[in-house]
Order: sequence, then C-alpha cells, then structure tokens
Amino acid sequence: MNKAYGASNAASRLLAQTTFRDTLTGRSENRSQELGKLIKSYFVIDISRQGILVDAYKQLWRRPKRELMKPLKVRMGMEEGEEGVDHGGVQQEFFRIAVVEALKPRYGLFTVIDEQTKMNWLCFGYPYSRAFLDQWEFVGLLFSLAVYNGLTLPVNFPLAFYLKLQGRKLSCPEEIQDGWPALAKGLRSLLEWSDGDVADVFHRTYEYVIEMPEKKFNFDMLAKGPTIRPMTDGDPSPCMVTNENRAQYVEDYIFWLTGMSVSIEFAAFSRGFFTCISPQSLTFFTAKELKQLVEGTQDVTVEGLRKIAQYDGGYTTTHPTIQDFWRIVDDFSPNQIKSLLEFVTASDRLP
Repeated sequence: MNKAYGASNAASRLLAQTTFRDTLTGRSENRSQELGKLIKSYFVIDISRQGILVDAYKQLWRRPKRELMKPLKVRMGMEEGEEGVDHGGVQQEFFRIAVVEALKPRYGLFTVIDEQTKMNWLCFGYPYSRAFLDQWEFVGLLFSLAVYNGLTLPVNFPLAFYLKLQGRKLSCPEEIQDGWPALAKGLRSLLEWSDGDVADVFHRTYEYVIEMPEKKFNFDMLAKGPTIRPMTDGDPSPCMVTNENRAQYVEDYIFWLTGMSVSIEFAAFSRGFFTCISPQSLTFFTAKELKQLVEGTQDVTVEGLRKIAQYDGGYTTTHPTIQDFWRIVDDFSPNQIKSLLEFVTASDRLP
C-alpha cells in the first residue's frame, strides 16, 4: 500500500508541475515522457457522476489483478465538464459516492440490522442468481481497492463482519453485542434463566427465521445438508429449545445469523475483497483495528483535526490566519466539523 501511495503521489506532483508555461519553453516534452512512464505504473479509471456504479463495474470487473494492484487514479465528472488532478480527494469522493449508492435498499445488497445501532449487514438473497452474486463480488472488489489504496469507506458494520473476514466462526452473544444489542440480551437471558424450563417460558423452536418484505423463510437449524433450504409444509416441525439444548441453540443461532444465512453472499463478497488484500494480512489486526482501517474514525473533534493538520505555502500553526481559522472552527458543532473535514478531504471520517 505504501508503494502504491508513493507512486500515486509522484504522478500527482508531476501532473501539477506540468504547466502551460512549460509548453511554451519546450520543457514539457521531457515532462511528458516522464509522465508517460508514471502513467504505466498506476491504474486510471474515468467515472461519470450520472452512472457511477455502472461505469465502475465496466472498468473494474474482471480486470487483471496486476492492473488492479497498481496505484489508483480516478477521473470523475470529465463528461460533465469537471477538470482537475486527483491528489487523493477524487479517489475518496468516488468510493464514498459509489458505496453510498451500493448501500441503497433498491439493490438488495445491504440492510440496517438494528434501529438502535443503525449498522449495516448483508441482505439474504435467496433464491440466488449469478448476476446477484456478481454484484456482491463487485462490491467486495470496491472495498478491496479502497483499503489497498489507503481510503476509508462510509459504512458502519458490526465487529462480526470483520471477525468473519478474518475467518472466525461466531458463537457467543458478546460477539454480536455491538450490532444486535437487543438480541444479544435476549440470548443471554435464555442462557441464564433458572426458574423452570425455558421451553415453558420462552417458547422457542430450534429454527432460524428470515422475514422478507414479501415472504418469510424458516430454517431448521438441526437439518443436515450441503446447502441451506427453507422448510416446506411437508417438513417435520423443529424441536423446542429446552434447558438441555439451549447452550447449543444459542451457538447455532448466532452461527446462522452471522454465517449460514448469508454464507453465499459473504463468500461472493470475500472473493472480491481478497482481490487486492491478502487474507493473511488481516491476521495482524484485531477486529476493532480492521474496522477502523476500513471505516476510519467517526468521532471527529477539533483537537483531533489540529493534531493532524499540515500546512504549506509558508503557513504555520503560529500564523495569524491559521490561528483565526482555528478560533472559528472551535465554535463548530459536531456536524459542522464533519462537514469541514469532508470539504477538505472528501470524507467526514479520519483514517
């Protein structure tokens, strides 16, 4: 990632230095030759704002890995008359707009799992189609390219998502606490109940239920088979959850929630995600660190911005203009601070 970032910055500096004055003095020829060498070392895509996902799909889907692994440069809005050099902000804006679009319910890829946490999760896509799985793989590729190029994404996944990327099988309520707090509390209550048999109080059956807008799917979690299949009217009713089997039920339910119910979707996403990212590299991070790597830091403060701010053009922290700037920013609301950060960096999150 550091090599990609360095090469990308070198190309940006060269582009910025190539001016009309150079053309008049004949110095542009050597710069053009040098720029041509650098262009071969990075991957350029042209994106229209009117069809950002379609354009991205056409230019990224099934591209050779050796091309995708080059440092990325994005030209966006050229057809709409925009001009500019991608110093990193255009890349960030492209991924922000593309991912926000992919999160929309009309694509059927992501859902909000809990009204309290507002976190994202994968949509159940049964029955599956090749086109649907290709969409999942493409979204995984977008994530992969963003992380590989050191960019953050406007998503909010529970830690369970990142534990799954690390190959973990989830099985206890604590592992889903941040994403499904009410469910985690209910499962703990089931495990800790001591006033009689839970079958008489909780009335739970050993099944996993997925409710879609137009249909409900019931799965017997004890059923054996190579693939998941919804229960039909002819299938026997699942057994009740009792004191004897409740511990196994909780493990199985969490496994179905985070694993079996989205196994095909997540497998397709993972194929895309691991295009530019090595699975072994994720072992160097905890799930929280991996979440921050992908999503950035959402808690942005003025003090935090001060610490990472860099100045050029002769400005320093003691310059009167800079001091006046921070005096104004000190009075900003949290939303205004995020808006300022997005204006400067094309993202309202800190990497």
